[in-house]
Amino acid sequence: ISPKIGLLKVYLPGEMYDYENSESKKVIDSLQRTFNAIETLRRTAAKPEAHEFDLAQLIKDILAEENKYKVNEITEGVQPCIIKSDKNILSLALANGIRNAIESICMHSGTENDLTICWGASVEENWVSIIDTGMGLADTAEAAFKIGNTNKQNHTGFGMAIIQQAVETLGGIVSLSNIDSGGGKLDLRWGNF
Repeated sequence: ISPKIGLLKVYLPGEMYDYENSESKKVIDSLQRTFNAIETLRRTAAKPEAHEFDLAQLIKDILAEENKYKVNEITEGVQPCIIKSDKNILSLALANGIRNAIESICMHSGTENDLTICWGASVEENWVSIIDTGMGLADTAEAAFKIGNTNKQNHTGFGMAIIQQAVETLGGIVSLSNIDSGGGKLDLRWGNF
């Protein structure tokens, strides 16, 4: 179905007057975002492949790509932090978690706009904590992980489900909570391969 929606995006602007400002464009864009999210969710459920890589560098690379709004970044962790896991699946979880935190900070009108990311590894497990000074959870943590649940316009509500599926595929767990000073904390923990 996704290629058919792509064709609609190609043909409609030429066949429809004022397509760029139309409700049709909004619906097509929404469908495209939904299909992209479904594809990402499918990739998180793939069988993981173990490779050694630097978790600290992966986090820095994702921050460089996702922090378009230039929120204040605070990073803390072992450098380098060589782990053995599936880098592609973990990247999907981290990118969604970091993006969500940055968007939460940008939607919040507080005086601080800090994004703190901590990480580490032990013999038994690896972990990443993403802490933001954003708006925090509007509902329960369980509700946040349900597909389609979002408080942001033009979002599919798949982000947290993608994070959860990715980390579970890696044999781990995810938790989400409000923090007392304001904002939210996302913890990802998964075992070594």
